[in-house]
Amino acid sequence: MIETISRKYAMSIKRAYPPADAEVIAYEVGRKLNFRLTIILTLISSWFTGHLIGSIIAMSTFAFARKITGGLHLNLTMCTVVSVALFSTAPVIPMSTFTVVILSILLSIFYMMINTDLSRWSIVIVCLANTSILSVEVVFVLSAQILLVWIQRVKE
Repeated sequence: MIETISRKYAMSIKRAYPPADAEVIAYEVGRKLNFRLTIILTLISSWFTGHLIGSIIAMSTFAFARKITGGLHLNLTMCTVVSVALFSTAPVIPMSTFTVVILSILLSIFYMMINTDLSRWSIVIVCLANTSILSVEVVFVLSAQILLVWIQRVKE
């Protein structure tokens, strides 16, 4: 869906300005639509469920980890759907304090293993800090992100 909209938009620009590269425009429009739709749909859905702050924490943590570690890339429409589902459900997942602490420690170990540069330490610090903060959202999205990184590495 996002791909179709961005291609149509790019073709209309191409007709108005022939030197424009339609593929480049379509990619950039699709990327921006994905970004904006993910934020808007997540905020709307989390507002309805009463977990707005938790979803914002989930989005922020995921964006932070994603920037540092990369990971599997889905097509734009699927990315939007999966991201909204992830960010909207993260605050409502029931998890005990013990589980959050154990998962935070395990995630810090996993993040140390996957990344060789110094930026990995910022994610490790977030994981270890979460043993005190006890945020289910942080554990949930960092677990999802580590899974995306591993899937990408297996595919390579």
